[in-house]
Amino acid sequence: MYDISLLNLKFICIFPYSFTVNLNFSNLIFSIMRKIVISLVFLLFAGLQVVLAQTTVTGKVTSSADGLGLPGVSVVLKGTTIGIVTDSDGDYSITVPDSRAALQFSFIGFITQEVVGNSDCCQCFTG
Repeated sequence: MYDISLLNLKFICIFPYSFTVNLNFSNLIFSIMRKIVISLVFLLFAGLQVVLAQTTVTGKVTSSADGLGLPGVSVVLKGTTIGIVTDSDGDYSITVPDSRAALQFSFIGFITQEVVGNSDCCQCFTG
């Protein structure tokens, strides 16, 4: 004998030991939706931690010979492939995961230099 309703599904089986299984689909769906919402909120906060932990480092790369800005200098976060190239005035802006990150500055015909941390001085190259 089967008694089937939309919100409350019962299976009644006749065995030597009879038992009844009640499945309430509305509670099941609510429980699944609640788990999904909690998971999405957790992922949102985890993603915000990554975004908010980053720092933008800006500066200007100049030549020690004449003090003019050097366009086209490669500025790379040491140990990664994250990098940018300075603009026509030698200015750069790069987002790093930590303000104490090491930046490598390289340019054709100049000595590659490394700066650790967010220093306030400009990066000067020598030929």
